[in-house]
Amino acid sequence: MELIKELFQIWNLLQERKQRRTASLCCKLQNHGKGEYVLEIQNVGQAEARNIILQELQGTDIIGEDQFPCNCRAQEMIQIQFYLTKDICPEELKIRVTWDDSTKKGKWLDKVFSL
Repeated sequence: MELIKELFQIWNLLQERKQRRTASLCCKLQNHGKGEYVLEIQNVGQAEARNIILQELQGTDIIGEDQFPCNCRAQEMIQIQFYLTKDICPEELKIRVTWDDSTKKGKWLDKVFSL
């Protein structure tokens, strides 16, 4: 029984160590009205997200991607403001965010937002 307890403690320590080296990104879209939107990319992980790249998957370039690639420290947020007009107003925004951290390269997140 002691051996199992010790193995479990070792496993917990390894998991905690991995979490400290992991970046985890999430995305939200805020509608501020009058065609103004803010895309928020937040690192909710405990490590820096490096080489963050934003791709629009629907074929319409509505977000200025000139600040990418970039990095985002743990618990920090990147905000990208953009505007939609009657001429450029897709029904949804499809994006892919890719990043690297200390545990893995090429992590990715796909999101679809209704506009």
